[in-house]
Amino acid sequence: MNRFLDQLNDKRMAWLALAILVAVIQVSFWWLSAGLQQQPLPKSAVEPYDVRPVLVAPLDRAEAPVRLGAMPALPIAKDARLPFVPPEALRNACVRGNPGKVARVHFTKEIAPSHGAQALLVLFAADNVVPYVNGTRLAPPRGKFDDRPSRDGRQLWLLDVPEALLQPGTNAVDLIVAHNGCLPILTNAMFGERAILSQVHAKAVEVREDVPRLAIGLTLFVGLAVFLLLPIADDRKLILAFTAMMVTMAARSFYPLWNDWRFDQAGYAAVGAAVAILNGAGFAWFAHVLAARHLRRFEVGLGLLTLAHLAVILWAWWQGHTVVQTYIDTGFLFATALYTGVILILWFRRAPQAALWPLAIFSIYVGMTVWTQIYSWLMIPMTFNPRHLVPYYLAIGLGVLMLYRGYNMYRAAEAARASLAEQVKEKEQEIRASYLRLREQERVNAIQNERQRLISDMHDGVSGQLAGLLMMVRGGGYDAAQLPGRVQAIITDLRLIIDSMDSTGESLSEAMDTFRNRVLARMNVAGVVFEWDDRLPHGTVGLAAEGILQIYRFLQEAIANVLKHAGADRAVISIALADGGAMLDLCVRDNGRGIDADQVGGPGRGLDTMRRRITQLGGTLEIAPAPGGGTAVTARIPLDTAE
Repeated sequence: MNRFLDQLNDKRMAWLALAILVAVIQVSFWWLSAGLQQQPLPKSAVEPYDVRPVLVAPLDRAEAPVRLGAMPALPIAKDARLPFVPPEALRNACVRGNPGKVARVHFTKEIAPSHGAQALLVLFAADNVVPYVNGTRLAPPRGKFDDRPSRDGRQLWLLDVPEALLQPGTNAVDLIVAHNGCLPILTNAMFGERAILSQVHAKAVEVREDVPRLAIGLTLFVGLAVFLLLPIADDRKLILAFTAMMVTMAARSFYPLWNDWRFDQAGYAAVGAAVAILNGAGFAWFAHVLAARHLRRFEVGLGLLTLAHLAVILWAWWQGHTVVQTYIDTGFLFATALYTGVILILWFRRAPQAALWPLAIFSIYVGMTVWTQIYSWLMIPMTFNPRHLVPYYLAIGLGVLMLYRGYNMYRAAEAARASLAEQVKEKEQEIRASYLRLREQERVNAIQNERQRLISDMHDGVSGQLAGLLMMVRGGGYDAAQLPGRVQAIITDLRLIIDSMDSTGESLSEAMDTFRNRVLARMNVAGVVFEWDDRLPHGTVGLAAEGILQIYRFLQEAIANVLKHAGADRAVISIALADGGAMLDLCVRDNGRGIDADQVGGPGRGLDTMRRRITQLGGTLEIAPAPGGGTAVTARIPLDTAE
């Protein structure tokens, strides 16, 4: 397929491929159109039942549906042949307010002595018909013989003729035809064997009713299927133009079935002309968007021309004329068909690969429209109507084109979505990896910074205490009873410093568990009863590594103060969430000697360091005497619930 498309870049190959494809499509279209309307029986079997020679005479309108009356003598009656279409009916004789005329169409048929069931078939009569056989009415009037218009007589009518109404030899058949608001028309009638006429009737129903109904369903289905591509389409104007073409084509297929709405003839003709013009405009618009969307002025001109023709049709309807509609829609369809063909050919010259299939399919519409409009202008009766199959070819051919484009758009959208999802997944992995690296680096940096601070604390604190103790020992000015206590204080500081250099854990709850296990032994050695009140849910997060380390160090410093300065024999640490998990409450209480009010805001005992740690976390610190004696250090820290 790709090799064939590449060969279309050669102009001679492109024109050859177009000629072959158009020829195949045109031959199949016209062959199927002729075959569709071909009678199921040989012409020799059907021809004896055709009604051709007739006598036509005017009839009094008031008497038409009541009694037959005698056939007027010549020259009132005149010879005619079916189809009977008065020339005046084609030249604006249908005017609003005209009550119309009634015609009596008379013919005779020979009935063989040995015959089967007989029937009368009226294929087209405008509009109301009353049938008589040998002077007896065969059936009630089809339609109403009044001043109001109706098109009931346009429907196919197969009537069984009772044996009692027939007579050996020649039988007289009369059809009283009235065209309300216009002149009577009778194009086709047959009389004879019912077995034969029922087959002709079935074929006529198929061509004039079933095929248009299927065309309506097909065009609406294809139009809807393509319209559903609108949300993902990158060319929405093309989708809308195609949908408009399909909808107007369905309306044009429905128009011939529109028999029972009682518009006057001018209104009926106006609706038909308007539908035809909108359909022609839909074809031209779709072809324009497909092939020449850069010619914006032509698109605007097409819209203005359509509106102008619709305005003329509206005026003709208001005036009660019908001939204007006939000629104006014929001219418009002819012009838009030629325009469609020209812009598609120009598009094919520029882009033969893209234009080959649309041009070949549109050739059906262009050829059929030009052919039928020429026949209409010249008032030449057509042996068959090729318009029946146009919706099928166009709906299937162009529908496949549009659905193929939609499928490609869907595949492109799915590929883009999959690519985007893959990119998002890769970015998520990169961001997660970066986030984990950043958290690890923050934890390492926090530990390193804390170790540097602890080294400084060891140099300034423990080292100073040891140096002072050494000087006292060497100078002999020490109290032997105080020496074990001072040495124990130095050892406790060293152990806390060593513990603080280890990992705190990944989450807040893990860090608190680590702290409890390490401090419990120290408190037992110091002879202090230690109570741990931890109400944190397992796995509680909400702080980064550095924040967890700050809380860990805060608790270490608070416990160091209890052991070194409080003189307490009992300490309690409480940890809990508050405000629905948005805040963390920490409290360290002892039953020692307490703290003076002037010491709370002053330096010393690591209070400044504890305040700094809690402030860096956005929290608050409160140091106050505990109820019943001792000191209570309470911190309240906000948690990041999205952490």
